[in-house]
Amino acid sequence: NWGLEGATGDFAKRHGITIWLGSGVDGDPLDDNVRAATTGRNVMLLDEISSFQGHSYLKLESDRVASRDHYVQKYGANHIIGYASTVVGTGEPGVSNWGWPTWNYVQAILTATQSHLASHFIPSHRPQLQFTTRYSQYVWARDVKVVAPPKAEGLIQVDTEAEEAKLRWKNFVYERDVDSGREIIVHLVQTPPTDMIDYQWADEPDPIEGVSVSLNAAGLDVSSAIACRPYHFEEPQQVVQTDLEIELVENTVKVHVPPFRYHTMLVFRVADNE
Repeated sequence: NWGLEGATGDFAKRHGITIWLGSGVDGDPLDDNVRAATTGRNVMLLDEISSFQGHSYLKLESDRVASRDHYVQKYGANHIIGYASTVVGTGEPGVSNWGWPTWNYVQAILTATQSHLASHFIPSHRPQLQFTTRYSQYVWARDVKVVAPPKAEGLIQVDTEAEEAKLRWKNFVYERDVDSGREIIVHLVQTPPTDMIDYQWADEPDPIEGVSVSLNAAGLDVSSAIACRPYHFEEPQQVVQTDLEIELVENTVKVHVPPFRYHTMLVFRVADNE
């Protein structure tokens, strides 16, 4: 049960316990505990938090990115956050439909940072839980490696027709080797309308339209591209996957992203040109 410094669990904070010692994070001279804990093949490290309610979306993202880069990418562990209260009940959906907008904003961040969620189940969890189960090879597989933001910005360009559309993606680009080459994975995450997490927020965003993603394909042969997203509230309860038409202009591959509300994932299948 470790959190990064500054993200130590609520119980530990209340009791003045620093539980990140031996984890090798900045300010900690040793990583003996985390090395010992991650000698197994399927280790899960918990960042303990009792609720996301009232927390900053940006801090949630930055903490998850730091945890991913340290525990998942460096030590090959899995990281989980919880046990987070759902805040909303499991009975009638209420005005917010079981906190549907907010839980989808939160879970989009968790999925894009290779995080697992520990919480009681409510219907608003289902879309993203189904998504991560269906596409676990792109989210949680041990060979999924993060592409650092400077390299990601040289590889990927995201354009939106609507000025108000604010997408987060630069921390959410990955790649994995496959038999035919490699896959480049890009998560597009909608920026929430509020700074703080609020499960009473009831307004769903309009689907984002007019998004295009360009891939710097110099020296690459791009054979296919797909877009995958969780289902929306009014849709059948199944993930939505779309084969994308590839436009090749000189050394750039461009695809047009189908509309989405909270999160979509693109997967490009590429091979290095001989």
